[in-house]
Amino acid sequence: MKKYILLLYMAFTLMLFSNTTFSESEPHPHHILVINAYHFNYEWTFNQNIGINQAISNVFPDAIIYDEFLDWKRFPDEDLLMKQATLLGDKYKNIDIDLILTTDDKGLIFAMDYRKAYFDNAPIAFSGIIEHTALSIIGNEKNITGVYENMAPSGALDLMALLKPNLNKIIVIHDLSESGLRTYEAFTNDYQKHVLRLSTVVEDWSSFPFDELLAKVPLLDSNTVIMLISYNISSDGFIEKPEIFGELISTASSVPIFSVDEFLLNHGIVGGTFLSGVLQGETLGKLGIQILEGTSPDLMPHVSDATVYSAVDENQLIRFGLKKNVLPKEVNIINAHFSFFETYKNIVIGTLLIFCFLLLYILMMFVNIQKRKKSEHEIRLQKVTLQELNEQLATSEEELRAQNESLQEYQGHLEYIAKHDALTTLPNRIYLEEYISNHFDNPSGAPYEPIAIVFIDLDNFKFINNTYGHHFGDQVLRIVSNRLSEVNVGQFTARIGGDEFILVIKNLESERLLLENVFNRIKHAFSLPLIIDKEFITISASIGYSLYPEDGSTSEELIMQADLSMFNAKKSGKSKYMHYDKAMSNTLENDHLLISHIKNAYENKDFTLYYQPQIDATTDEIVGFEALLRWYSKEFGYVPPDKIIPLAESTGLIIPIGLCIIEQSVQFALEMKKRLSTQFKVSINISVVQLLENNFEDELFERLNRYHLAPQYIQLEITESVLIETSGTMILKLNSIRDRGISISLDDFGTGFSSLTYLQKLPINEIKIDKSFIDEILTDSKPAKLVDTILYLAKELNLNVIAEGVETKEQQDYLLNHGCSVMQGYYNSKPLPMEEVVLFCEKRKR
Repeated sequence: MKKYILLLYMAFTLMLFSNTTFSESEPHPHHILVINAYHFNYEWTFNQNIGINQAISNVFPDAIIYDEFLDWKRFPDEDLLMKQATLLGDKYKNIDIDLILTTDDKGLIFAMDYRKAYFDNAPIAFSGIIEHTALSIIGNEKNITGVYENMAPSGALDLMALLKPNLNKIIVIHDLSESGLRTYEAFTNDYQKHVLRLSTVVEDWSSFPFDELLAKVPLLDSNTVIMLISYNISSDGFIEKPEIFGELISTASSVPIFSVDEFLLNHGIVGGTFLSGVLQGETLGKLGIQILEGTSPDLMPHVSDATVYSAVDENQLIRFGLKKNVLPKEVNIINAHFSFFETYKNIVIGTLLIFCFLLLYILMMFVNIQKRKKSEHEIRLQKVTLQELNEQLATSEEELRAQNESLQEYQGHLEYIAKHDALTTLPNRIYLEEYISNHFDNPSGAPYEPIAIVFIDLDNFKFINNTYGHHFGDQVLRIVSNRLSEVNVGQFTARIGGDEFILVIKNLESERLLLENVFNRIKHAFSLPLIIDKEFITISASIGYSLYPEDGSTSEELIMQADLSMFNAKKSGKSKYMHYDKAMSNTLENDHLLISHIKNAYENKDFTLYYQPQIDATTDEIVGFEALLRWYSKEFGYVPPDKIIPLAESTGLIIPIGLCIIEQSVQFALEMKKRLSTQFKVSINISVVQLLENNFEDELFERLNRYHLAPQYIQLEITESVLIETSGTMILKLNSIRDRGISISLDDFGTGFSSLTYLQKLPINEIKIDKSFIDEILTDSKPAKLVDTILYLAKELNLNVIAEGVETKEQQDYLLNHGCSVMQGYYNSKPLPMEEVVLFCEKRKR
């Protein structure tokens, strides 16, 4: 209905303008241009225009108001916007615009960009923009004033105080988006200034999963209320319309709910104080009147008083036994219970009197009309003929207009599909390259603004697909895309394929810390766990970025360099971010060459295993060996394992290489079993990539069964990087392996991000103290204290401990005196090939 009202209003305005003539002595009526970024059926825009027209028509009834709708919300295309500007320039080139009014941020930007070229450099008054956004848009521009879009949570607090005099607790529920945090901050500021702070406490329940919220709200006592603000997504990733959230929480709640979100009225809340589009428009219209009367916008302060109103739902008042007679008269009451006659008694009586008068008047008119009918009959016949002809023409015109609109909508839909990712609805690579190229399309010749291209690739995402299925992986990608959009709000976020995303960040010159903040927010977004289909997983990402103009001048070059720096971040340990460096190109070529030789070395069986003994210093007996990969290449010389393993992981070669290491270690254990009378274990280092393979456990025990070796002789060593990939499935797999007799050792303990929680979660039997601590225990008190703490933790958790990298007798004596008896290091033996291990064992028997 509101759409047709506004259309009639616009038609009436145009009709008046087209039929009005002015003599030279008559004053020129004011010409006012209203620029709306959104479509007229957008409720906020519609209400603002109602308020604008009400305010201006009361003072300047002859003013001509032109309404333009950019429809930016549905068609956010800068090229289309430039075409609209050209059209409007032609449309108003013969009209002197006295004033420009805008109703949102994009409308203000559009007016500032084109007022000098097309609209006589008219003064501007804006509305519908929060304060800090408006100030950042205006900058140093002159001849502008406006109305801020500020909320007033204090009004909702006033209603709480009136309706719940014994109130002692306020539960606040909001989402963790930027708008949710900003609204919560506004509520907290008003609460600190409100008298309620003296008698109530505030609890923030926003971090609870939604199911837990629904379980808790029925248990609240009667002296509690809920403040529900900006809740679009729960902390566990459940996304729904705010109205649905409001109804679900209200249905479960035992206490009344208040809000500052107008759209929650009639959806379960008792009431609150709400930002009004009509009041925004009226206030904007009043500013426009002052400008038209001669006041300079530069002398008019921006209006920061909240344009809000208060309202309550009588159905909810009755539900919770709240008295509406304590409310001030200015509070609106919806769903009011009333007696029609008592409420409208005077109107009914007045209407009956008017009806009687009109009936008498109609009778008199009827007589007169009968006299005139005869003379008008012939004229009416002629008019009917003309009217039929006009209707036929109007029908054809309407059909053509409808067909044109349908074609435009279909064209827009096809363009959207071509430029957006079907799974996440984010822009795709085509849109990305077009967006970056447009940044460099600068006809004025002015220097381009600096930008950053941030390339994000999920770590080990293919194993999520292999483990949980592609449907599960698609849900992961949707959640990740939502989080990245929230991180990069106001900028450009794209998915370019698979698990690869790109963020384009502008305004680097004015905000040098912006990039650091973005990386911190990305890190935080990936630190939050994902719960999908009752599965709990944690993911990480490798990030590379390039900068314009330092690293390139074209979209293709910047994206390629960001991709290359991401690859280096992934290769250096994942869950990191790196800036592009020219040396990376040479490194990449060397790595590709080395990968080829690693593949040949595997096929030619050039890899060998060395074994380093583990000695119990209290008995001087061998209790284990660690299997260590060695490769001497004719082309590269000795290649260390920390160079081989990451490249093998990145190409998938780690799977067959790892199986060969397991098989050789099992054969070695059989040989040592013949020569040692004591129990021992052969420790095999296992990659995260191997563990994520579905058939890893079956392959492992198939080798043991093939050589008839008991599982007690084998131990798997995992690093703390496994903790990054920890999921329910991973824990179950490690538990299953340990339950079948193979022990689990945590290598390099203390150098990563171990916590007591992870130690309790992982099914490990042993921890290995990293060599970096052993090197300094005799010269630095800090490593010594860390070693003491690790030994204490291991004892409390009933875990075995091995110290690796023991190179001196003094180090061994210190460890032995502090409760660690098993040593591995050059003090007892360096890593040895199998034949030298045999000689080492025989020598110790003598």
